Amino acid sequence: MGRAFILIAFGLLLGFAAGFAVAYWRLSPYYRIDRLITGAAPPATNVPPNYALWRDSYRTETASVQIVMLGDSITRLGNWPVLLGKADITNLGIPGDTTDGVLGRLGDGNIPPGSTVFILAGVNDVVRSIPVERTLANLERIVGALALGRTIYLQSTLFTERAGLNGDIARIVAGEKAICRRLRCTFVDLNAVLAPQGVLLAEYSADGIHLSAAGYAKWADIVRSYLLRDEGKRQPL
Repeated sequence: MGRAFILIAFGLLLGFAAGFAVAYWRLSPYYRIDRLITGAAPPATNVPPNYALWRDSYRTETASVQIVMLGDSITRLGNWPVLLGKADITNLGIPGDTTDGVLGRLGDGNIPPGSTVFILAGVNDVVRSIPVERTLANLERIVGALALGRTIYLQSTLFTERAGLNGDIARIVAGEKAICRRLRCTFVDLNAVLAPQGVLLAEYSADGIHLSAAGYAKWADIVRSYLLRDEGKRQPL
């Protein structure tokens, strides 16, 4: 009787702890549960705070832009002209953006023909419980829409320090590799350096999802290696 009581109490405590973690950190099942209880859509799935302001500030196409960094807050927080030592870069990262949002922004006229585009998206889809299949369908449409006349690098969605997110992220990464086998893009495995064991390394993490200064330095090294490779291909014989 006493042992059964202890096991039941332990199970209840474990369940409470798991529920608290899901609610507090809004881990993957959070928005599904919220929809079941309230009938409401998950907040700001496609419209993060100040989204319209961010988007309007990016609308003007700049003819001199050669490199486009496209994504969410992980992209936005990088000072790419400084990190890469280049001035012909535009940063089109919007905090909180999902692949739905990135897809919707492709018609804004700020990704010039002939440019090189580095895409990083997907983690907010997982946070907001957007199905992996939809995320991958969006990424395929994004690549397909941009590939003609541009050089496209599809960067691996970054693993986090949160185990509850990394399972779906692993599925997205596998799908991203497949997309670049089918379409005209190059898959860039950021996780091989930043999260080699399937978890974002602490030294490269600012908060479990976003990158530290050391993380951005490593990311910039990876991007630079691809840019140098492309420059080498364009050198006259």
